[in-house]
Amino acid sequence: MGLLGELLLRNDAATYTTAIPRLADSATFRIDVVTFHDAGGSPSVTVTIEHRNQNENNWSTAETFTAITTTGLASRTVSGLRDLVRLKFQFTAGPAASYARFLILPPIWEMGTIEDTEWPEDDPMDDLAIPIDIDPTEESPLGAASPHATSPPTSISM
Repeated sequence: MGLLGELLLRNDAATYTTAIPRLADSATFRIDVVTFHDAGGSPSVTVTIEHRNQNENNWSTAETFTAITTTGLASRTVSGLRDLVRLKFQFTAGPAASYARFLILPPIWEMGTIEDTEWPEDDPMDDLAIPIDIDPTEESPLGAASPHATSPPTSISM
């Protein structure tokens, strides 16, 4: 995703990571701020998760991190991502001598769960279900009791 341990100097222009393909329905993005130099004036960095589809030209905001003003780990989980994802870093306050160093950790891609899946009310497969009731103590149709009705042998003689 780029910007591994990169130094971001205070300027008015935004800095972007390389766009990466979306690998799942949602992801948790994590940034470790290892250095944050406050040269006075309360500097702040805004990190925005942007996304777009392959056939689109414009990026849109998927989620924004809480403003970064000190060192530490920041994370944000977002779902409904489009085909391509990137991060946008921008100082929003502080003097020109302010800077920060970021380690961008790989996204944790998360697939949807079964609980998140909307199942149809009338599943056509329900009509195909055949209930089976097996009692291992009953005699099988072949005339012998089920081999599972008794406990297995404790030793084998040869």
